Amino acid sequence: EFRRVLLFRSPENLASVQLNLRMAYNVYQTALEEGVQRVIVASSVHATDYHMQLYQEGRLEWSSPDQRPATHEFYGWGKVCSEHLGHIYAVGRGDTGHAPPRALEVILLRIGATADSFLDDIPPGNEGLLRQRLGVWLSARDQEQLVLRCLETKDLSDEHGNPFQIFYGISGNTHQYFSLSEAKRVVGYAPQDDSSLLFAEKIAQFRGQAPLAAPSTR
Repeated sequence: EFRRVLLFRSPENLASVQLNLRMAYNVYQTALEEGVQRVIVASSVHATDYHMQLYQEGRLEWSSPDQRPATHEFYGWGKVCSEHLGHIYAVGRGDTGHAPPRALEVILLRIGATADSFLDDIPPGNEGLLRQRLGVWLSARDQEQLVLRCLETKDLSDEHGNPFQIFYGISGNTHQYFSLSEAKRVVGYAPQDDSSLLFAEKIAQFRGQAPLAAPSTR
């Protein structure tokens, strides 16, 4: 009976996680079999969205990729599972069949908010949520730069010598609470944009202030 519950009554959220994990496995495994050297995988800040909640509530000031991921939803759990699966391939324990083991270079990018509408649904007066959203913005040109740096950097070794890295994909935001130090140190990421400047007009409107002129560069 218990097995039948697992097989036929899985919640929709669990089925979604299984689908995404299978997709991640196919990417890693195909790259390994086809001789691909490096994969850059889009993870999400939702792998640590519980940290986002703590920041919004004023109970957390800083979070870095080397901290234990903490999520409060199935989507984030799926991202964490995909990240852990990538580590298996990075340490040379992927499914190679009868071939000798080979380490796959793996970079996980925990992508933040990229849509211009990311501030539009914040309830009036919720400053905590405003700061939280501003902290995870990623502009198009910063995203492009980060991916290019990940492609071009030769050495991705972590502290144990394995080609495995997790970076936060966010811009250099004033309200940043996810660490960019690893991305800056390993691949030389140098973000150019700040959500507080790019969306100054929206922020002023949210706070009932006179609109400010925002830079046009995105």
